[in-house]
Amino acid sequence: MAPDTVRLGVFAQPCKLKSETLKEILNGIRSDQISVIYFDESVTQMEVKNWPLVDVLLTFYSMDFPLILAKEYIDLNRPIELNHTSGLEKLRRLDTIYSTLADHDIPIPKYVVCDRSDGKKPVVEEFDDHVIINGQKISKPFEERHLDARIHDYTIYFPMSVGGGSQYVFHKTKDKQAVFNKDENNIKKNGTWIYIQYFPEQERRKIYCFGDYIYTEARKSVLAGNVQRDQSGKEIRSKVVTSDKENSIAKKVRTAFGQTICGIRIKRDRGQYYVSHVHSFDLIKNSNSYIDNAQTQLLQQLSLACQRDFLNVSNNSMISQFYVPVEDYQNTSKQLLGVIGIIRHGDRTPKQKTKFKVNDECWHKLFNSSVKPGKDEIKLKSPTDLKKVLENCNNITSSPNKNNENYEKIKTVLESETFNGFNRKIQLKKKDEKKFSIHRQVGRRTHPNRRSTRFFSWKNIRRFLW
Repeated sequence: MAPDTVRLGVFAQPCKLKSETLKEILNGIRSDQISVIYFDESVTQMEVKNWPLVDVLLTFYSMDFPLILAKEYIDLNRPIELNHTSGLEKLRRLDTIYSTLADHDIPIPKYVVCDRSDGKKPVVEEFDDHVIINGQKISKPFEERHLDARIHDYTIYFPMSVGGGSQYVFHKTKDKQAVFNKDENNIKKNGTWIYIQYFPEQERRKIYCFGDYIYTEARKSVLAGNVQRDQSGKEIRSKVVTSDKENSIAKKVRTAFGQTICGIRIKRDRGQYYVSHVHSFDLIKNSNSYIDNAQTQLLQQLSLACQRDFLNVSNNSMISQFYVPVEDYQNTSKQLLGVIGIIRHGDRTPKQKTKFKVNDECWHKLFNSSVKPGKDEIKLKSPTDLKKVLENCNNITSSPNKNNENYEKIKTVLESETFNGFNRKIQLKKKDEKKFSIHRQVGRRTHPNRRSTRFFSWKNIRRFLW
């Protein structure tokens, strides 16, 4: 490790450290100037004084996270915090979250706390359409939630004027996330709870903050009770444009809790915005654009924290020769309007061709079903077409009286890997009414091709040109 290498420590629960999104973001910023150190179980089992030293610490709070150890380490070594532990402490309880939001003039829904801890006996009056707790009234519908912000299960109670009942909302299980109970109308008589105003016509938004980068999703109402998933079993979510108001709220929330990375739940009702929850560890899955922007933001945060420029640093001389220092464009009125890239196609191995004549009826059928008017040849590249060619070859080679050498070659190529990419092509060319010629072409990507494709990807273009 070079003497001037910045050491970034990442401290979270083991299951969070295994997040593919987190690992991809962190792997993308590693360089000879930035090293990443994971505070995993092998570290936390040691005494805090023996933990590795880091210059910058990124901490995520979740269930069973040892926040006391994190604070002890920070007090001992004083690293720069990207997610301040003082703010993480506030994220543990919903009432603390709401009081912090209110202190920073961030809109929140109406709420009432029913605290029965340490022998407390609050005065609770319950009616068909509302409850009064220690003199504070809150009308149904409302949510009954645990004060512990890490517990996401809750119950919605409806007024008798619309039929009553309650909806129990829980962590998504297969295609379910809620169950309605028409007979449950009364709030719980034991335990400590927080009751939060529920808006029946509300729009739900989930905002993912990574520095100044904001990614917003629309969420469907929990009243439906079901979860929509795609063919691979992943929940279907809709990315939406973040409004100016949502951007402003997100910035205020990050400042209020001292967080670089966090998640914010927002409810919109009749033009009004309300923050209903703030989370510590919240990252988007399966989004390349999110990962690209997150890497850029993390480099910006490290640049600000360490007073160094990590955004315009590359370990690769191939791309460093194209750099234009940022300061060359400062103090000018010029604006970048676009980028034009002239990029040669990737290197491939030489084509391997086979050409022979055929007159089987199956090739006539395939040709006639695919040829365009006025043409005397067809090129077959799609998986569907290549499967038809393979089927014809299998049928022909099953006959013992045929000379199958050429067909066996084609079968070997077609069966070598799945039908995707552009490395195989079959060409049928009509010679006369009864005969066709078959061409087989193969050109595979070389290893330099794969390396340069990754290197000159859109991810690096965005990261190094902007």
